[in-house]
Amino acid sequence: MKLRFKNLMLFSLAFIFGLNIVNASELNSSDVGKNTYIIGTHMFTRNTNENYNGQLTTKLIMLASKTIEGNTLDDMIIYYKNARGNWIDGISGNVITVPESFEIDYVNLEDNVFTTIYGDVNLDGTVNGKDITYLRRYLSSTEGYTLDNDGKERADVNLDGAIDNKDILVLRRYLAGGYEGYETLPYLGDVEEPAYGDVNLDGQIDASDVFYLRRYLSSTEGYTLDIYGKERADVNLDDDIDDIDIFLIKRKILCNDIKFPIETSTKYAITYNLDGGNLLEQNITKYVEEILPYTLNNPEKEGYTFIGWTGSNGDIPELEVTIDSNTTGNLNYTANWKINE
Repeated sequence: MKLRFKNLMLFSLAFIFGLNIVNASELNSSDVGKNTYIIGTHMFTRNTNENYNGQLTTKLIMLASKTIEGNTLDDMIIYYKNARGNWIDGISGNVITVPESFEIDYVNLEDNVFTTIYGDVNLDGTVNGKDITYLRRYLSSTEGYTLDNDGKERADVNLDGAIDNKDILVLRRYLAGGYEGYETLPYLGDVEEPAYGDVNLDGQIDASDVFYLRRYLSSTEGYTLDIYGKERADVNLDDDIDDIDIFLIKRKILCNDIKFPIETSTKYAITYNLDGGNLLEQNITKYVEEILPYTLNNPEKEGYTFIGWTGSNGDIPELEVTIDSNTTGNLNYTANWKINE
């Protein structure tokens, strides 16, 4: 399918069209005029003025392909009756055998006729983050999140005949802006998923990615991420590059029990009052269930001894505080000190 699609991308035809939707009708192949293309139930012909300012675009070809039997590019044949009246394959140029008649629904369809609002998965009339959420729930088989045939058509934003994570990626890039080629929907190019977790783009996920991401988050000079780098670093797809991404990458390296990208649960905040102390290794300031349990790093303070944390763990200072699995809600911790004698 990719090879056929690439051929279509290279196939530019100079025509101008006017919109003329007709009732489905049988048309004998012998009655089809010269210089005419038939794709599925769509027929495209030159106008009487032979004006070549228009173009039979890839988008138009893809729209027509939705009416072919089988509804995939692999099943597509572009029939072309050339100026000599001979039928040839519109892609290869080889002589081709045609059926005795064609069923024609559309004649000279304009290139901008896309009545489907691609990306409007939840059918609220607009394309936004709610559509991404709905599509994620659908793909995870969450109860109550279903798609009928029209919904599947709206969700297939890259027109590859499948509803999958590539459609989510296309929607994310479309909504984020800044991605060349993703300014409009549907997207008609090949969709290559990012190498999630490979922050430094060296072909593997290891400690160097954690190191790089920490330096990036601390705004260390020389550690930058372009738009695609940020995409690779955002392994939980929450549009926020933070401590959680670091811990998920570390978990991937140490345990290899998760697959990227991973949709994480609700994010909560953690606040600290160090009362003048300092941390040699910073504690996380946000958490999701997927990175728990997590044990707090203890601070230091010149002239004082740390005697424990209080706050969300209770009023009695504890030297070792672990945020257990299944914890929810925002948390706060205060460092407690004893002056050295």
